[in-house]
Amino acid sequence: MNNPSTAKLKKVKGLRLLHLLAFLLCVTPHSDAQEASPILFIVGNMMVERAEFEKAYLSHVTSPAGGYITVDAFLDTFTIRKLKVAAALDARLDTTTSFRRALAKAMSPRVKPAATSSKPAALRPESESLHWLSHPQEAVRLAQIYIHVPQKSPASAMSRARQRIDSIAGALRSGADFSLLAERLSDDRQSAQRHGVMGWFGRNQLLQEVEAVAFRLSVGETSQPFSSVTGWHILRLLDRRSSDEVIAAEEAPSTTMPETAKAEVPRELFDSLLIAEQQKNAVWRRAATDPNALAVYFKKHKKKYRRKGFKPKKYTEVADLVTADLEEEMEKQWISDLRQRYPIHINQKVLRH
Repeated sequence: MNNPSTAKLKKVKGLRLLHLLAFLLCVTPHSDAQEASPILFIVGNMMVERAEFEKAYLSHVTSPAGGYITVDAFLDTFTIRKLKVAAALDARLDTTTSFRRALAKAMSPRVKPAATSSKPAALRPESESLHWLSHPQEAVRLAQIYIHVPQKSPASAMSRARQRIDSIAGALRSGADFSLLAERLSDDRQSAQRHGVMGWFGRNQLLQEVEAVAFRLSVGETSQPFSSVTGWHILRLLDRRSSDEVIAAEEAPSTTMPETAKAEVPRELFDSLLIAEQQKNAVWRRAATDPNALAVYFKKHKKKYRRKGFKPKKYTEVADLVTADLEEEMEKQWISDLRQRYPIHINQKVLRH
């Protein structure tokens, strides 16, 4: 690709993790009146401070689900995120009713218990009440993407499920929206209808394999795919509280977010909700749900879906994989268009400071 913004990104010399950490340790606040963080880059008319980038980078590299990544690579991912935000703001998606509701809900302490479900039953409370939190304990609020594998299934079924969950995990690593993938691909339809949200759980309320992962995650962290006796899972920890806090929040009256709180919305949360709103009707997502488009893509890339002893003749035989791949290709084209629409200007001196 030869557009100027991409060329500029390729020229950025990344700082290694230790260099960045050393820099941050050397910077100590002197007072509340200290200088504002310098502008690291501009996307269209949106300015992004170095402090915001540093916070996001350190959050990623210190997260078990993130791990080490060069500053160059993370900068590219971060600027793509900001490209999407710029487009969403231009489309005034932050003024829509659905976005405002999502923001108010995210900023409210009120929570709802998980609804009951017969499959898989071991993943849910026995009822919609919170009686299982009647004694003090730690509670976690979870979302999941789940691929069901019936017990006593042949090894081939487990293998196909593993391929599906790995494909979904790859899409998440590429920036796909968790809630949308859960809604479309998760076999737990009860939580899928709520964008993957399962609800609150205490100890001994989950399958042993699921509990082991759930209580080890940090808030906002997404797990790697893992298996249980019922299938394959990807978990995301949405919140962690004491049982007393959960009960108090459930008993509190429902409120909308106060106007005074809007200015205190964390930037990362605002961006995430805005991007989720944007992706509900994204062109690339609609294209990936078109049977004709899926059939054409499959015909063109048929060889990549062949496995030993398995040669699919129709895209419907590997629909999840084809859908994820077409979405990825369409999103890449969309991002390329966004780069043309919103030039990226990086302050090299600030980056190397």
